[in-house]
Amino acid sequence: MFILAVGAERLVELAVARRNAVWSIAHGGKEFGRDHYPAMVSVHIVLVALSTVVRWSCVAVLGKHWNPRLIVIPGAPLARRGPYRWLHHPNYTAVST
Repeated sequence: MFILAVGAERLVELAVARRNAVWSIAHGGKEFGRDHYPAMVSVHIVLVALSTVVRWSCVAVLGKHWNPRLIVIPGAPLARRGPYRWLHHPNYTAVST
């Protein structure tokens, strides 16, 4: 449901952006970097998809230990599999992307 809500929000955002662009151009606005826009959209889509994959791989690796809150169980071993091989806090890295 959350993913659908985010997707719906992005569609509304695109509609608002399109409406505002038409208004801006009608009022003398000039667009620059139009050729870069598809690349920016593509990179954004890839980053969102990648961060989602990283976050869910954190959930899979940590199992019951996973939580978006910072909860430390004394004596629990550090995760060394999945994205934890390369990053100490991959879930936070993915969320901040």
